[in-house]
Amino acid sequence: MRLAIVLSAVLVGFDGGKVQWSKLTLDEGIAEAKKSGTLVLAYFHASGCAFCKQQDEAAFSDDAVVKRSEAFIRVRVDCSDKAVLRKMKQQHKFLGTPTVIVFDGSGAQVASFDGLTQAATFLKKLDEIAPKAKPPGVAPSAGPGPGLQDEQIKAILDRIDKELVDAEKRIRADVAKIVKDELAKAGVAKTQNPPKDPPKDPPKVDLDKEIDTFTTQMSDDGVTGRLKKFMKTKPGKDFVRESMAQGGIEKLSDAVEMYFDKGKDGKYTIKEEFNDQLEQLLDSIPEPPKDPPKDPPKDPPKADKKPAYLGLFPASLTDAERKDLGLTAPNGFRVEEVKKGCPAEKAGLKVGDVVVAIGGRKVSEENMPELMGAYKAGDTAEITIIRGKDKQTLQVTFGERP
Repeated sequence: MRLAIVLSAVLVGFDGGKVQWSKLTLDEGIAEAKKSGTLVLAYFHASGCAFCKQQDEAAFSDDAVVKRSEAFIRVRVDCSDKAVLRKMKQQHKFLGTPTVIVFDGSGAQVASFDGLTQAATFLKKLDEIAPKAKPPGVAPSAGPGPGLQDEQIKAILDRIDKELVDAEKRIRADVAKIVKDELAKAGVAKTQNPPKDPPKDPPKVDLDKEIDTFTTQMSDDGVTGRLKKFMKTKPGKDFVRESMAQGGIEKLSDAVEMYFDKGKDGKYTIKEEFNDQLEQLLDSIPEPPKDPPKDPPKDPPKADKKPAYLGLFPASLTDAERKDLGLTAPNGFRVEEVKKGCPAEKAGLKVGDVVVAIGGRKVSEENMPELMGAYKAGDTAEITIIRGKDKQTLQVTFGERP
């Protein structure tokens, strides 16, 4: 049996990023951890989970995360089947996929990562528990020992396959007999004691109505405000429904707990770790068409407003500066000059501030003219900046170019 476990643990490459996951089950991985004195890195995922794919492409394809994971026994738990997902959620107390939990040899949880987790977050947490994650002498992913010949391995595997086939036949026969006996009993009982009233279907949950109620509790600021507008549309409700189904989330309240934080004002905002991928999603979706006015305007249309003006000069950021601020290229630019009395100065912008978003959309030195083109003089918008190490949001009213 020990040899079979070792043989089954040969590392293979499949979905899951660049991390090399073993073929061990979670129970087998914990058993190996108990013997070797190391820890188990368990990844609970589902094949249809969109955030799992992003997890694979981001954190689990990061070279530093891949190298750091080698100190652990790596186990990948497929929760694509809803029955398996329910069992795992109940047993290990998590909301849905993707989830990563670190176990010790007793099966106790050392650390957990709920939802989509960035590479930097993984590395920081894994480094904290690194002393406990010493590499085992012979990892369960090391494969067969050098003393075994190909013929011996093939003979052992053939014998295992035969035993499994025989065992499956016996189990199928036993199950068929049990089902046949139980159906016969149920048929007799139904004839002798027919039910007085047919069973009622459980009440259906009106998810659209729940979403409408929740959007009233969402913040109107930044990316959350854009998501709120999207969730009020039919495509937005369909997106929420599909995302919950893919992640194995059955209740909207569980989805809210996983992806949102509740502020002191009682309003919900999207968690910071989901900001980037959500913003990319919203940028790819066209704005919903506005309803035409029921009655034509009585007054003649006014002349178009003049283009928006801020009154600042941008400067490029280096890759090192972006990395220090936690930004990805080409996001962000540094304020090099603020004209006196201009809208930027009135809004509170200062030389040295790093501007990262206008109206909830990422901005760079290159795309700033395009974003500014969406506004006219007199319009207002939120400008997100980083001052020092602190992120702030300022309210600006655009003016006219002097």
